[in-house]
Amino acid sequence: MHYFDGPGRAEPIRVAFRLANIAFEDVRIPRADWPQKKSTFPFGTVPVLEVDGKTLGNSNSILMYVGKLAGLLPEDPFQVAKVD
Repeated sequence: MHYFDGPGRAEPIRVAFRLANIAFEDVRIPRADWPQKKSTFPFGTVPVLEVDGKTLGNSNSILMYVGKLAGLLPEDPFQVAKVD
């Protein structure tokens, strides 16, 4: 996962990965490097998660993905929508 060197939008994702005991690479982007790196990310924003050559570029989408991997999401689609 790529994000700035600080908590912000990525911190809930980091917590979810750790609570689920899922290994992940926490790539911290120094703010001084952001102008050069911005164009390399979808929509020019972070956090971004890369999985098997595919990219997720929205913090809520990433959290839902981690929740699904960890078995934290309900089976009922209505309940999932309430979580989302």
